[in-house]
This record gives sequence, structure tokens and C-alpha cells, in this order.
Amino acid sequence: MSTDVKGHIVTVSLPVWGHTKPLCALLARLIRIRPIHATMFIGDMFHPQVVAEIDRLFSEDEGHLKKLIRYSCYLL
Repeated sequence: MSTDVKGHIVTVSLPVWGHTKPLCALLARLIRIRPIHATMFIGDMFHPQVVAEIDRLFSEDEGHLKKLIRYSCYLL
């Protein structure tokens, strides 16, 4: 499937899982509505949880959308 991707959104949250997890859901919804690139700045301790949450939110058929999300970890 060919997707025309225009735009980029960047998110940063407090280094608390209760703030980071809803951002995963928000990005998944936004990317389904309009394919855009997304970058999440996350605490390094949450990287495995964020990857698992994004995997859970996208089906196997939506792999092309999931690839639009990038992660950048910062040390806490």
C-alpha cells in the first residue's frame, strides 16, 4: 500500500507511564486519520513499554503506519 505522508508531529511527556501511554494511543489515532511522521521523546526506561504498546495498538495490516513512529530516548 502506498501512503502519501505529509507532516510531522513531535511529542514529549513527563517521564511517567501514565502520561506516556495515552500519547501512544493518541499517535495511533492521528496516524490512522492522516498518515504523518511522528517522533516520541520518551524516558529510556519506558522504551520497551512504548514499543509493546504501539505494537498492541496497530494490527499486522497496519505495519506501514506503525513504521511512521520514531522513538528518541532521553536518560533519566
